[in-house]
Amino acid sequence: MSGGDLTSSSKPHIVSSYATVAESSDTMEEDEGDVYVDPNDETIEILDETATDDTNAILSTAAADMDIDGNDVVSSEDVKAEDDDNMERKIEDMSSAVINVHSDSVYAVSVRFDRAAGLLTVASGGGDDSAYISRLNFPSPSFPPSLTFTSLKVCSASDSISATSFANASDILVTGAFDGFLALFSVSRSSSSFAQIGVLEGPPDVEFISHHPTGDVVLIGCSDGTAWMYSSSTKNQNCMQVFVGHEGALSTGAFTADGRSAITAGIDGTVRVWAPKTGMCKKVFGDVPHGATVEPLPGVHSLVVGGGAERQLVLAGRGDGTAWVLHVGKKAADVGRIVGILVHSSEASDEDEENAGGVEAVGFCNAEVNPNWCATGGLDGIVKVWDLTNLSCRHTCAPPRNEYGGGITKLCWHAWHPTLYTSSSDGVVRLWDARSGACKKTLTGHTDMINTMDILHLKAEETMYDEVDIITTGSDDKTVRVFIAK
Repeated sequence: MSGGDLTSSSKPHIVSSYATVAESSDTMEEDEGDVYVDPNDETIEILDETATDDTNAILSTAAADMDIDGNDVVSSEDVKAEDDDNMERKIEDMSSAVINVHSDSVYAVSVRFDRAAGLLTVASGGGDDSAYISRLNFPSPSFPPSLTFTSLKVCSASDSISATSFANASDILVTGAFDGFLALFSVSRSSSSFAQIGVLEGPPDVEFISHHPTGDVVLIGCSDGTAWMYSSSTKNQNCMQVFVGHEGALSTGAFTADGRSAITAGIDGTVRVWAPKTGMCKKVFGDVPHGATVEPLPGVHSLVVGGGAERQLVLAGRGDGTAWVLHVGKKAADVGRIVGILVHSSEASDEDEENAGGVEAVGFCNAEVNPNWCATGGLDGIVKVWDLTNLSCRHTCAPPRNEYGGGITKLCWHAWHPTLYTSSSDGVVRLWDARSGACKKTLTGHTDMINTMDILHLKAEETMYDEVDIITTGSDDKTVRVFIAK
């Protein structure tokens, strides 16, 4: 076990700092309480008729080769490279901090804020096989603030760090790599101290990490189709279950909002509901019967839980441009309903990934704002806001025609406003008004694709400013950027 204290020095002081984490043993209990069930049992497919060919045309622009007076042909690659150089020089950096400790693409970021100390903690991992913890203070009354940071490498792997995740109920941070290396840290909320408390053994690699909403339990997804559930307390890091059933790599997963089920999805096109206590699969959505001649479903690229007034809905984005709305209830009889299918793009296909409109990001609006709204974001660069009461598209959010927005990589809803946040392959973060579909703000600074994004929403009493949003992004440009937006 090792620990550290983040300072600006290149040789950090080594300290011992172990957090006391309350263990939760009753968070997995089954509850037979009543839940909301949509009365319409049949699958409803809704195609957004407002979509036009212009959506796909945005993706197909390219510079043609040309011959100038018999001289050497200027290739489209040369033209694109020159355009990219010009674009990079014109980009305004609107971030409040640039964390430039990584030497390769950044694939994972997780953030946490301590109100009393005014301290933002950023965990990041990337293609340099390293994970870092960075600390940022909020000392300036000016807005937007100019933030300084201190960083320390907390672990090294033999392959890319693919995921990071802070626990919801404790000071635990888990980092995972494509080589299967999983490290647990106790990270102080109010000081610069941290300590490695364990290593999780078993998974061959790490595709995603998701924490239980209330307990010290973590779900790990792997490329061999298995999902591993561990205790992640300071005293115990035992494997609790291994969920087996997917045929192919997992892409995403999470615990349900009430913590009573685990949800996994993968390239086999299925979404599976698991009982954490027994390890049994309670339901498979999209399963193809053995020996059937029908084509298998396209892979699931994105997933979110906790939708609807009772927080029992799951939204799964697929490679064919659709998103499935699923109902997973507390009772066994409630599990297994496909509420409807949202058609984000009818032109998508897994076979043509470069020009596909697969749904890469999904999200439910906070129930306190509107429990009947959700959103999908695709490789086509479009965001669509949907009404779950009739499964209709309310708004299509797209950049101006003269601005290629790039494919959507992440999507988040504001905690208490009807606002959407998206990151995209053009390196831009955009804020959208879900009531009108209008783009409220663009945040620039990255010079390459944004791979990951995490957002904190702080009320006025939590900062020296009015309520603000802390948007942290990781990019192929090897940087982590922190944007502060009102």
